[in-house]
Amino acid sequence: MSEKIIKEGILGKIFTSILILFPILGIYSTFMPGITMGDLLLMIIILFLLIDFIKKDVLVSELLYKPMFFYSILIFWNLLYAILVNNLVQTQGVIIGNTLHYLLYCITIAFFIKQYFNINYAHKFFEIVAVISSVYLIIQYLLLEIFGYYLPGVLPFMETINTSIDRMFVLASINKLSRVSSFFAEPSHFAVFGVLFLCINLFSFNNQIKKRSHLSGVIVTIAILLSQSSTGIIVVILLWLLWVLKKVISFEAKRKKLQYILILITLFPILVYFLLNSAVFDVFINRTFSSQGGSAATNRFGNINIFDYVKGNSIVELFFGKGMIDLIEYIPGFVRSFYFFGLIGVLVTAFLLLYMFKKGNNLQKIIILIFLILNIGTEILFGNFILLYFSFSIISYDDSNEKNLQI
Repeated sequence: MSEKIIKEGILGKIFTSILILFPILGIYSTFMPGITMGDLLLMIIILFLLIDFIKKDVLVSELLYKPMFFYSILIFWNLLYAILVNNLVQTQGVIIGNTLHYLLYCITIAFFIKQYFNINYAHKFFEIVAVISSVYLIIQYLLLEIFGYYLPGVLPFMETINTSIDRMFVLASINKLSRVSSFFAEPSHFAVFGVLFLCINLFSFNNQIKKRSHLSGVIVTIAILLSQSSTGIIVVILLWLLWVLKKVISFEAKRKKLQYILILITLFPILVYFLLNSAVFDVFINRTFSSQGGSAATNRFGNINIFDYVKGNSIVELFFGKGMIDLIEYIPGFVRSFYFFGLIGVLVTAFLLLYMFKKGNNLQKIIILIFLILNIGTEILFGNFILLYFSFSIISYDDSNEKNLQI
């Protein structure tokens, strides 16, 4: 059976839907401790996918995305090493739980993306989810600002994995200090989700996507601005500036090119002035570089002290890390790879991203670059967002609507 039929079948669409909804499903708990609704649905669909490709006699070489497979081996080796080296039972439990979660995401990408991620369906479904969640966030914002009422974004009959999510709804309605987050755990999660959709909406090279307007992208942009996610807002501004620049380069007609040049010249200083004089920029700088406050909510790189880390650990730990322990302070994604997996892990992660960048088309290159930027202000490299970002970075359609698949 052809790969196209497999992708366009019901299993491919269900699998694709779960990946797109995963950041939302991941906030709900299940009857199994430590397993989210997203994890449970992903494991269930994987069982069906395994049965499906065994029945269809699909070759492993056709199924496997090799770079992610080698990356998964690194994660598994690190898990074994961390368990053997760390003698504390409590720490071992944390390492095992965190690593198995991450390994589930990596194995999903390595073994199932090539055969079952339906990119055509993903574009359409992603747009629906992004627009609905954005409109919902805008309604949340208006209700909170005008009436002081926080419209909950979680299902009332489902329990969340974090009690702070439920507490946020109560506090928001009392003092309006909370930021709106739509159906997501927090505003930054919505912003990371929305930024990926905006990349696809503005820079997709699929003819079907090109014919659509950018209205969906505008709606998502407004929602990201209202979410007040500092990293998200800065990335959104960069994307729109890049889009205008792309239009300037692509238009052959001098009059239209001049119009876009004038728009770019006008917008750029205004946006720079807005950023430098806004609370958003101050928050981004403080969270990214300041060490004042010492909490995960107030800074990013301010919590990093590589020299103390190097002095306090063995040579083996410098090369292989300490495993996926719980870090008390907030540390961005790429620095976490050093803490977790050591220098070997940093090199393998860099190779994986460089390989994906080299093999990708222009849209995929932009997605990888945005992923790199987001990991300055977030830790999405080690969260469930790799399912979304890596899926769209591995599979795409070119202008002729033929599949452009990395190997």
